[in-house]
Amino acid sequence: MIYAFWHPIKDVAQTKMFYSAFAREGVKRVLRLELGVGGDPEKLNRTGLVVVNPPFGFEGEARTLLAFLAKRLARGEGHAVIETIAGE
Repeated sequence: MIYAFWHPIKDVAQTKMFYSAFAREGVKRVLRLELGVGGDPEKLNRTGLVVVNPPFGFEGEARTLLAFLAKRLARGEGHAVIETIAGE
């Protein structure tokens, strides 16, 4: 089964605790994606997606898409992150 959890990123410490919970649960593979568009830090300018058991090829496609979105949607300094937080 594949699961995806979208979440806003307003509090970095709380977000890291959220990711740590996946790592502790022993899930086979968990991928974290983050897109930041810069701009006013008081507004929602970062978002995340956690994918449990991502399908083959998903990570490569996500890297291409997130890099494009970060560049296209940025209001200042945009960024994209893809990281394995649990499993293989």
